[in-house]
Amino acid sequence: TLWKDFNKWFLSGTLDILKAVLSIMDKVAKMLPPKDDSSEEARKFRWQREEFLTKIARKAIKENNPQLLSLIVNNTKFDINALDNHGYDSAGHFLERAIRSNETEIAKILIKAGIKTNVSYLRNEHSPLMWAASRDEAEIVKALLEAGADPDYHPEFNNDKIENGDVYNSPTPLMLAARNGASESASLLIEAGADINKEDLFGVTPLMKALVRGYTSIVRLLIKAGVNPNQRLNEFGVTPLMVASAFNYQDMVKMLLEEGADANIANKFGKKARDIAKDEEMKKILSGGRGK
Repeated sequence: TLWKDFNKWFLSGTLDILKAVLSIMDKVAKMLPPKDDSSEEARKFRWQREEFLTKIARKAIKENNPQLLSLIVNNTKFDINALDNHGYDSAGHFLERAIRSNETEIAKILIKAGIKTNVSYLRNEHSPLMWAASRDEAEIVKALLEAGADPDYHPEFNNDKIENGDVYNSPTPLMLAARNGASESASLLIEAGADINKEDLFGVTPLMKALVRGYTSIVRLLIKAGVNPNQRLNEFGVTPLMVASAFNYQDMVKMLLEEGADANIANKFGKKARDIAKDEEMKKILSGGRGK
């Protein structure tokens, strides 16, 4: 009956009535005996109350209604993680959907309500922070980090898992931000202490992910944070400058040179960045002020 009445109140926009009902339910709950010494009626009331609050929370999240969700979270002792006990649509999946749909306010309310952060959910085994960082949802990334999300949290796999045609390689939030050019999120993760040199299962670092995609701002962030601009990226002695030169990323090459990259370093085969570059303008950039 309560749920049917709620639908009527919600459709008419009368949230004050719902707030009053929630207040009465809380008062009744406080009058009940302890859970381990409850009558059948008391247990039934607690169960119905949880079901009632869960349905409202689900409705608020599904319909992107921050006002309604805030009403539940702020006026009851509802445990947002109790949604995990009600089938596939767990609290984590709701948060994932809020992030994917750019429903920032809903996501922030869920996070503030104490939703679990350092866990992986079904879709791609991503954690909330991984989802937010990969989409550069900076406000959500910040809220998650402030709520205690581990900036380096990632699922551990020792086997080749195929996801969307790619081998799943257990990336960290920073790797995903670097791969997608998510500068704001990358900056927040670095400030939070994310491992800037962490390797995935294939030995690929955040720097390498940003390099091959031409994200100059991400590469600059990583170097400013302490990544060596002259580091060897593989057993062949390839450097960041060589990668940027091969892809003809002129702005990135200029930035790397400004940040201390050495154009005179050779790889295992004796080739320098200017030898690898195919564009004449790139060769001029690499030769300027760095010797021949």
